[in-house]
Amino acid sequence: MSDLELTDRQAKFALLYNGNGVETARKAGYTGSYGALGKTAHDLLKNPKVVAAIRERESQELSPLIASRIQRQKFWSRMMLDSKLDMSCRLRASELLAKSEGDFTEKIIFAPPPRTNSEIDFSGISTEKLMLIAGMARCPSECCKGRTGGAPLMDIPDDELKKTALYGPEA
Repeated sequence: MSDLELTDRQAKFALLYNGNGVETARKAGYTGSYGALGKTAHDLLKNPKVVAAIRERESQELSPLIASRIQRQKFWSRMMLDSKLDMSCRLRASELLAKSEGDFTEKIIFAPPPRTNSEIDFSGISTEKLMLIAGMARCPSECCKGRTGGAPLMDIPDDELKKTALYGPEA
């Protein structure tokens, strides 16, 4: 961390920052109400030099603790090859190693989306019935009492559809 670019309190804030800006600002020597400390912390976390110092500190703290991909693969390889370990441990290590290498792939099958009314096949329905269903003609049948459109219209014989208001009376 380059302390020459930061004030003493900024450097202390960067060193102590733990995710709680108000608490860290107070510990770094800033004073004021909770709101004032919150504003100070906000301003400090917008300062690119302070943010860079925090990131540098965090990377130095975490890097020795976090195993790299290669380190994990070496570890799993050693476990897998260690004949003194229980077979379940060795198999688990080989599985994790294989996953890290991308040896397993999952087959994902996507089902088609459910059909909507706009996708229903109307090819087996006469034009007259479709027009009645759509409400473009009056039903001549007693079951419908002359109303337009509706589900019962599907049951009307085609010869009765010729009597609808759409086609007029038969000549």
